[in-house]
Amino acid sequence: RTEFAKALRMTRKFERAIQLCEQVQATSQNKKLLQSTHLTLAMCYEGLERTNEASQSANACSQLDLRSNLALQARAIDIGLKTNDSDRITKLRRLEAQARKKKAFVVANNIAMRLAHECTDPAAKMQQVSAISEQAVMDGDHHNAIRSIIQLAKMHLNGFGIVAVPMLARLIDAYHYLYGEDLQSLFRTCHAALWRVFEGQHEIENLLRLFRYSSLKWRVRGLDATETEYIERLSRMLGDRAHGDFGRTNRELAYFLARTSHAIRSANE
Repeated sequence: RTEFAKALRMTRKFERAIQLCEQVQATSQNKKLLQSTHLTLAMCYEGLERTNEASQSANACSQLDLRSNLALQARAIDIGLKTNDSDRITKLRRLEAQARKKKAFVVANNIAMRLAHECTDPAAKMQQVSAISEQAVMDGDHHNAIRSIIQLAKMHLNGFGIVAVPMLARLIDAYHYLYGEDLQSLFRTCHAALWRVFEGQHEIENLLRLFRYSSLKWRVRGLDATETEYIERLSRMLGDRAHGDFGRTNRELAYFLARTSHAIRSANE
C-alpha cells in the first residue's frame, strides 16, 4: 500500500494517496514504512496547498530518522513552505549540498528543481535547469531528467521559439518513456512542448504522428476535450493538404480524419 500511495501521489491522485497512507499508519509499527508515508503525505498536502498539514507531515518524517535521505527530502519541503523566511533559499542550497555529499542524488536534484522554480531571473533559471538536466542524466535520476528537459524545452521555446536538435531528441525520448507510464501531468506537458516544436517548424507529418499516438492515450482516459483542441489546431494547419493522394496514402492523416469526423458527429449529437 505504501508503494501504491507513492504511485498515486506521482499521478496527482492526492486524496486517494492520503487515504492509503493513513491506513498504513493506523496498522503498521515499521519505522521505515511510517517515515515513507509521512513523506508521501507531506508531498500530497503540498500538492493540495494544505500548507500546515504538509509541514506537520514533513516534520514527522524528519523526526523518525534525522539522518535518513527521506528526512532530507522532508526538510526541503518544510523549508520550501516557509515563504516568509528570508534565509529560505540559503537553507535549501545548504540542504542540496548536504544531499549531494551523502550521494542522495535524487533528493539533491529534487531540491535543485525547487530552487530553480524559485528563481525569478530567466537567464539564471535556464542555466539552473540546464545544469539539473545534465546532472540528473549523470546520476541516473530518470524522473528529474525528464522533468528538467521538458521544462528546459519550454523555456527555450518561450525565449527563442526553437529547441536544438539534441534537446529535441531528449524530449522525444521523454515522450516515449512517459507514453508507457501513468504520469499524466508530465505526459501532457511533454506532448505540448513537442507539439509547439513541430507546429513552429510546420512539420505536418510529425504533428500527425504525434497526434495519433497521443490521441490513443486521450481516448483511453476519456480526454475528449483535449483531443478536440488538437484536432482544431491541426485542422487549421492542414488546410487543403487533407485532400488528394496525400490524404489517401498517409496512415497518420487517415487516422486524423477519422477522429475529426468522430468529433464532428459527437458535437452534433
